[in-house]
Amino acid sequence: MAMGELDARLRVESAELESQCMQLESTQVSLAYCQNGGKQLEESIREAEDKVTTLPQQIQVGELGVDIVEMKEDLTDTEDQLVKDKDVIKNLEASCATKTK
Repeated sequence: MAMGELDARLRVESAELESQCMQLESTQVSLAYCQNGGKQLEESIREAEDKVTTLPQQIQVGELGVDIVEMKEDLTDTEDQLVKDKDVIKNLEASCATKTK
């Protein structure tokens, strides 16, 4: 082989190696992006699972809150009725006392 042919062949092979290196770098960047995206996806899945896991507890807390409000309203109604019942008892006692005299 002549020196010119050898030089030309080395240039072609050098260009091919450079092209392959660029492809490899591109593949590595793509792989890193996919791995990072996969990690983000896994984190999103874990967050969603955590939310689903705590949802029944949140629902239970909400239901308990509603129950407490209803019980407070019932207590207020019962207290109001107790006052009315005491007034009725006083009136009955007064009426009975008047009739027994």
